[in-house]
Amino acid sequence: MSGVAHLELAFQLANPEHALDIDTLNRLNNALALRLEHVPLQQIAGGAWFYDLWFQVSDKVLSPRPETELLVEEAYRYSRQINNRQAADQPIRILDAFTGTGAVGISLSQRLWREEIPNYLVLSDISPDAAKLAEANATRYLERDSFQVETCDLWPPENGRYDILTANPPYIPSGEIETLMPEVSVHEPHLALDGGLDGLLYYRRLALEAPDYLKKDGALFIEIGAGQSGEVEKLFQEQGWEKMRVVKDLSGHDRILSFCR
Repeated sequence: MSGVAHLELAFQLANPEHALDIDTLNRLNNALALRLEHVPLQQIAGGAWFYDLWFQVSDKVLSPRPETELLVEEAYRYSRQINNRQAADQPIRILDAFTGTGAVGISLSQRLWREEIPNYLVLSDISPDAAKLAEANATRYLERDSFQVETCDLWPPENGRYDILTANPPYIPSGEIETLMPEVSVHEPHLALDGGLDGLLYYRRLALEAPDYLKKDGALFIEIGAGQSGEVEKLFQEQGWEKMRVVKDLSGHDRILSFCR
């Protein structure tokens, strides 16, 4: 209700008898109609909270999920280690691939800046709609000279290497998308869901291609689907990567993997 009625929860609790005006009632009725059509709440509200930040969303991007905050936490931990061993004036270079709303990269960069850790963020997505939305979200929280947004097939068209590479790629097997709840299968973009026949298409690309974009002491942090841990680890180990950590989500599934060379 807060996102649609523009009334904070604290106000609602403190003023249970507050009368809603006709415009607010109309917005709520429209929102209810959309929800009955299985439109996700984030799309109805136009945004979602993630890592204590509010991100604009649309039906052109995947709405950020709470479990993905673990990806930010893991990348943040390693970023602190990098900061402790390199020159104070040397910014940490971060690439957030498959960025969507930009939530992962922006949350990580913004937290580092709050702790006065300099960094430079690149957000990449193949979808022009996603890139446009990520830029709007980044502009809200970051200084304009501290980030860039690239519309590209995974890798930005420049020769720099990165200390941190984060990725939450599409990982649903193509044939399973239509079996998902309609909030996902109907109302979220298949481009952000479809991980190929076995769901591992983009993990193969990351395992094979990421070394060309990562610094010697850099690390890769990825989110995976439930039950994919063993197969993904094998893909990376075959390409010479060393696993650093596995983090489980609240359901007990392996959710975040991190690798280095």
